Amino acid sequence: MITSGSAFRRRPVGSASRQPRVLVVDDDRDIRQVVCAYLERDGFEVMASGDGEVALRLARTEAPDAIALDLMLPGVGGTDVCRGVRKVSRVPIVILTVRDDITDKILGLEIGTDDYVTKPFDTRELMRWADRVCTREHLSEALATAEHSLLPRSIDSHVHNLRARLEPQRVRPQYVLTVAGVGYRFRPDRDP
Repeated sequence: MITSGSAFRRRPVGSASRQPRVLVVDDDRDIRQVVCAYLERDGFEVMASGDGEVALRLARTEAPDAIALDLMLPGVGGTDVCRGVRKVSRVPIVILTVRDDITDKILGLEIGTDDYVTKPFDTRELMRWADRVCTREHLSEALATAEHSLLPRSIDSHVHNLRARLEPQRVRPQYVLTVAGVGYRFRPDRDP
């Protein structure tokens, strides 16, 4: 059982390669468990905490690919966690909070978050965000190392896997597009 202030880490069973990692930070155990369950179901490696201090440590030591962060945490609050993370990383951060006032949303964006989702939220919205930001990060990493380490068909294999995760219809891609004579292009601005 997860208690406030504790942290845990789960890896998908049988995963050979590193899965995208998401750090979930929420003091509400039920919300934390639901978000973690959905992320794991979609193939993410999940780290979670109900405590801001532990979340800062995990963000610094475990290098998550994305962070889902509640603002109202005991002890070190979500805004301080976000500021602390931003000192060392540009990891995508989404705020999950009951605060729905426009000034709270503006503050969230000003302290360096990438998105703001109010509770209660539809889990599909959160999963879409996680897929989008983690896939973009992994595509960037793969392309950055591609020059010297990829076999001729490796990029095609990566693109096939990305499309399997992102595209509603792989035969009619909307996000990872083929550009004739050039390669591939990522278009994140499309709604599925």
